[in-house]
Amino acid sequence: MNTNPVLVLAICILPTLASCRKDDKDKVSPIFTAKIDGILITSPSPQVASFYVSPNSLEVQGHLTPTTGIAISMGNPRVGTFVVGSGEIYVSYWQITNFDVIYLGKSGMIKITEWSSKRLRGTFEFVANRSEDWSAPVATKVISEGKFDMEVKKF
Repeated sequence: MNTNPVLVLAICILPTLASCRKDDKDKVSPIFTAKIDGILITSPSPQVASFYVSPNSLEVQGHLTPTTGIAISMGNPRVGTFVVGSGEIYVSYWQITNFDVIYLGKSGMIKITEWSSKRLRGTFEFVANRSEDWSAPVATKVISEGKFDMEVKKF
């Protein structure tokens, strides 16, 4: 018996392709990652964006380590590119578990590439200045190559 290898391959692959569902493309594999002063850090745990229906605001907390993280906050969330420091979007980098040291975003860009009731995706980069001691010399953190892809929870 002469078996056609292409036919055998098609028979083996067809059930796998048929089992793929349309909603698989909507499935979120959470990620939150950024370079902090040139050092790449990826969140070890899944991240979730919080959308507050009233007053129509979005809060993103990306915990990079147990004692550091990045917060992104904006009203009227939507797809687009937003300038840090414009008053439309706020970002910060924090250290220590009690938010003892906070660096407030002074310049940079946040780009939201996907926004829906289920998913938030985008990129970010910003420069932030330390805010806990205004009399001390200005300390700066450079946050670059940031990206997020996460599930949205409504409150």
